[in-house]
Amino acid sequence: MYKYKGKAQSYLLSFYLNFKWVKMFEVGVFTDPLEEKFKLITENVNELISIVNKDYIIEFINMVPHLNVLGYNEEDLKGKSWLKLVHPKDLKKVKNNLKLDSEHMHLIREIRLIDKKGNFKKFKFDVRAFVDNSNTNKFIIILSNITKLIDKRETEQQLKESEEKFRTITEQSLMGIIILQNSKIQYINKTAAHMVDYTPNEILNFPSRGYINLIYHADRKMVIKQAKKRQRGIKTKITGYECRCLKKNGDLIWLQIYSKTITYHGKFADLITVIDITDKKKAEIKSKESEQTLRYLLSSNPIVIYTSRITEVRVFTFVSENVRDMTGYSPEDFIKKSHFWNLKIHPEDKDRIQSQLRNLSKKDNLGLEYRFRFKDGIYHWIQDEFKIVKDKKGLLLETIGSWVDVSVNKNIEEKVKFQAKLVETISDAIISTDLKFNIITWNKAAESIYGWKAEEVKRKNISDVIPIEYPYDDQDIVLKEFFEIGKWKGEVIQPRKNGNLINILTSISMIKGNNGKPIGVVAINRNITERKKAEQELKESEMKYRDLFENSPIALFEQDFSELKTYLDDLRASGVSDFEKYLDENPEEIMNFTSMIKLIDINRKTVELYNVNSKDDFIKWKCKIEKRLFQEDMTPEVLLTNKQELLSLIHGETTFESEVVTKTFTGEKIYVYMKTLIIPGYEKTWSKVIVSLLNISDRIKTELKLKESEEKFRTIAEQSSLGMIIQQDGFIKFANSAVSDIIEYPLEEIHKWTAEETLQFVYKEDLPLIIDKLKQRQEGDFESINQYECRAITKSGKIKWINVYTKPIIYQGKNAVLSTFIDITEKKKVEEELKDVSRLKSDLISRTSHELKTPLVSIKGYADLLLSQHYEELDFYTISVLHEIKQGCYRLESLIKDLLETSELETGEVELNKLKDDLAFLIRFCVKDLKGLIETRKHNLILDIPENLVTLFEKERIYEVVINLLSNAIKYTPPNGRIIINSESKDNNYIVSIKDNGIDLTDEEKEKIFKKFGKIERYGKGLDVVSEGSGLGLYISMKIIELHGGHIWVESKGRDKGATFSFSLPILSE
Repeated sequence: MYKYKGKAQSYLLSFYLNFKWVKMFEVGVFTDPLEEKFKLITENVNELISIVNKDYIIEFINMVPHLNVLGYNEEDLKGKSWLKLVHPKDLKKVKNNLKLDSEHMHLIREIRLIDKKGNFKKFKFDVRAFVDNSNTNKFIIILSNITKLIDKRETEQQLKESEEKFRTITEQSLMGIIILQNSKIQYINKTAAHMVDYTPNEILNFPSRGYINLIYHADRKMVIKQAKKRQRGIKTKITGYECRCLKKNGDLIWLQIYSKTITYHGKFADLITVIDITDKKKAEIKSKESEQTLRYLLSSNPIVIYTSRITEVRVFTFVSENVRDMTGYSPEDFIKKSHFWNLKIHPEDKDRIQSQLRNLSKKDNLGLEYRFRFKDGIYHWIQDEFKIVKDKKGLLLETIGSWVDVSVNKNIEEKVKFQAKLVETISDAIISTDLKFNIITWNKAAESIYGWKAEEVKRKNISDVIPIEYPYDDQDIVLKEFFEIGKWKGEVIQPRKNGNLINILTSISMIKGNNGKPIGVVAINRNITERKKAEQELKESEMKYRDLFENSPIALFEQDFSELKTYLDDLRASGVSDFEKYLDENPEEIMNFTSMIKLIDINRKTVELYNVNSKDDFIKWKCKIEKRLFQEDMTPEVLLTNKQELLSLIHGETTFESEVVTKTFTGEKIYVYMKTLIIPGYEKTWSKVIVSLLNISDRIKTELKLKESEEKFRTIAEQSSLGMIIQQDGFIKFANSAVSDIIEYPLEEIHKWTAEETLQFVYKEDLPLIIDKLKQRQEGDFESINQYECRAITKSGKIKWINVYTKPIIYQGKNAVLSTFIDITEKKKVEEELKDVSRLKSDLISRTSHELKTPLVSIKGYADLLLSQHYEELDFYTISVLHEIKQGCYRLESLIKDLLETSELETGEVELNKLKDDLAFLIRFCVKDLKGLIETRKHNLILDIPENLVTLFEKERIYEVVINLLSNAIKYTPPNGRIIINSESKDNNYIVSIKDNGIDLTDEEKEKIFKKFGKIERYGKGLDVVSEGSGLGLYISMKIIELHGGHIWVESKGRDKGATFSFSLPILSE
């Protein structure tokens, strides 16, 4: 039993009218119970139901609704044209819907019908075509009165007009606005919600203190402190601070917060204005990364370099700084402590190493391998290779060498063995594979289930033999879970050898060796095809009989009132005749009556309405629901409503309608319309009662919002920390107190200004910018949103930097401009400091690069001298080493060149010497220069460009770009690849694209690749590519293209589909 009041129309019809009834019309077959049930239902609903033939002649109507709504009885309509009821202006669209070529149409339109008194009424029009057992085409037509829906629209229109004035300021603001009260967000505009990828409704539904989960954990203490301070009513100046917040997907953003105590609904609250400053923070982080990049260049080499003298002990004269990262020791430990290195060698290796060092004078170079104890106490295998430097007399001067930690390679040499023994007699298929899913074992049960013999499938990949389909799970999620946890269990679909699909319950596990590392996979598979078929047949059978009830668009209860009916009959037999008087004298009987009602079933719409997890939960906790709804909340109004419902049924009524306020299981208050119907045929026992519920909360809440709207938006506008001005028709129509706070003029004076008079507080050097913006808007650019920074002069003469956002809006039905601005004086000071740091970084890179050139020239010169003057005296290995030294010099020269060019481009002072030239000729020239490398890599290069591409550009710079992109395509495409160069003219630009079929790029790699040192490392991944370079080439190319006014980008469609690098150049003439 539920609380009800008032009346509304019935929605039961949609519960019964689905495919089942239409199919019965088609075959013309009704069993007696079904025919009786259909007639009873159609006569007890508010919808008008008609059946007409293809000529629109009426063959059937539900008489009671037609008589109640239109005033017609069966004799008035049966055998006559249904179209005569339709308004003349609606006839065309009605006939368009009444077509026989759409078997499953369910078209809904609004139409008007004439009643018996000559008045037209509006209805929602729903029609379905069918063919009966005599092969005759017919239509079933359902009409719903929509008068109340029209009333609701008018109410919503009033709300919209009322909210417009104050919503304009807040909802169209480019700043986020939040009201926090009692540790709960009471209001948030779209801008603030979208900053963290939520909708306003999602955030407003957060519980008390739920907003804290949006704050990054390291900043929560500070934010909570500020929020509590404002909500306690502490009157202070506007507080500004920065904090980090978490978006819905977990991404981190930076926000500038401005907080102020206000009064909201008569209580203190925290009015918060937020601005997304993530880009600014990224710029600060980028500046710090520049310093780290420089450190990386000097210390990121994993190979430790050293020099030493060989005496009775090994004396080190230099050890590179990255020895700390490898061993944990500092360079000073090796240099200042004479026996340090010798003491750390493993005792079992010490004699062998000393013996090899004693014979050092007989060799020119030496390679050693030994175990060395790192600072953490663990011995690592070290590969120690060095070259001996001798004087002219052949006496040993020193050694130059390197250390590499090769422990991992030593461990990899251990062989992986399978240790699991599989049982051949089990009825489930047992299949084991290696880590690449190549089949190792295949038992007898597997042969029986899949039809493949073991010798047919061994060493084949399991996906080629029995490919897997996941009917209930995502394949990527399954594989991720398996490799993370080491096991997975679930249902899959796989084919037998003959192609028939079978259902399999599989349990797969990772096999691990003695060292705990994975060595293979084992799967235990059970054929559950017959079980799944039985389950499906049962499911279809149940759905057939429950579909009508479950799929109703309104909430439905099936209840049994028979115990209540028996109790009432006993009361009558005992002499009670006036039940109204009886309930007045015994109000507790209302609760007693209610407890006698049994809940038989509910549909899914009821579960949704009451916000419970399942029907079982609802039925299980029915008693708890009744206690919460009728004992704790039994107000006089509710008591009266339930009394009226009971009396209606007692007095012989079979229906009762009401509107009631109730609560869901989560405590949310909802308004519902209810209709109780005793199913015809059960009037004597009341054992079959259907209760329909319709959520009308939106309509009620709309009416309540109408009253609250103006107060809410006025509070936000008046107490916001952002300066807000609305200009219309050349005058200031609105200005809030924050404007006065920023420019120090009183509001009374500001409200008297014209739009031109606002320019008096603009700094004179910034006036041209502001005037230009005003002219653009006056010349027709009204729809654009402008954002700019300028300086303002306050009434006291102070100069402040302000960030201004202007946006066109509709205010009181006319065009207006909303301007919001904020004081960013402190921010500008920080930006100037960051620019100084950036210039210092560029100077450091430039000077360091120049200093590196001098020793590099010496190294390269000595290597050339040895190769040219002493070539015949050198052995093959020494010659190879000298060539490696030269190659290293070339690479370092290239890196220094890239660093210097990067530093030059970053200064912003590069001036291009652009001349009119042919870009197509330059591309062909670059291809010719790289012809040798193309042939070495055995690529097929296709050049698809026009004969001429003439524009203005600096030839040497664009040559560098094309060479860089083309050489990357050649090097990063495995041999025998295909490279296509093409061009097109688009939007007054030449677009040149270089496409390869080599290695693809992920989204993360595409973001990284155009940054400084954004090289994607391919070395050691089993790819036949040339992996070398500084990681600056694409960055330099991007800067060059941007200097020419163009753009550069990359596209990649997926694994092994290659990448396409493109750049654009404007088509210019002198």
